[in-house]
Formats: sequence, structure tokens, C-alpha cells
Amino acid sequence: MYQTNEERAYKPIDFHNIVLDFTDCKYPADIHRVLKDSFGFPEYYGANWDALWDCLNDLFFSSEEALVKICGISTLDKEMQAYLKPMFELFSDISDDNPNIIFKSIS
Repeated sequence: MYQTNEERAYKPIDFHNIVLDFTDCKYPADIHRVLKDSFGFPEYYGANWDALWDCLNDLFFSSEEALVKICGISTLDKEMQAYLKPMFELFSDISDDNPNIIFKSIS
């Protein structure tokens, strides 16, 4: 089955105010839903760390400035906080490659 252009397209987002609110996320699928919705990923987003890396590299291909606020981490149980460790490593790598992209944990 072929994907429509709409399914392949990134949704428009405000690069200066991207908020990742993980409050009430209980499962990895919840985490990836927040990532997909907040970053405006296309329907084909694979809901895993490799897919996140690929989509973020596509999204931040230009040198446009971006601020990503991360909240709700303290509301997660220890297992879900541990699950997010690769995400934070990935965010650090993205910031190292492009200093115009700022990831800021606010709770």
C-alpha cells in the first residue's frame, strides 16, 4: 500500500517552543506518542530510538534555532525514567552536532 503525501509529511511545529510533556506516560508507546506529536513526525515514525534519531536529523537538517522543553520526567516511575536514558543521550548528540538546538529539562 502506498502512503499519501500527508502520511509522509512532517506536521508544522513552532521550533522556538517545542514542549515534550511526559506527565502520565506509563508505557514506552506513550513516550513515543509524545515525541511524534510534539515534533510533528510523519505517520511512518517507527516509535524506537533509531527512528527518533532519523526523524530528528531530518527535522533539524537546517541550522534553524530550536528550543525543546522537557517536562514531566519527575512524574514517571523509575523504570520509565530509565527507559528515557537513550533519548537524553540522543538529544545530547543532536545538540553537540548543532548548537542551535537546545534541549532543556524543566521538571
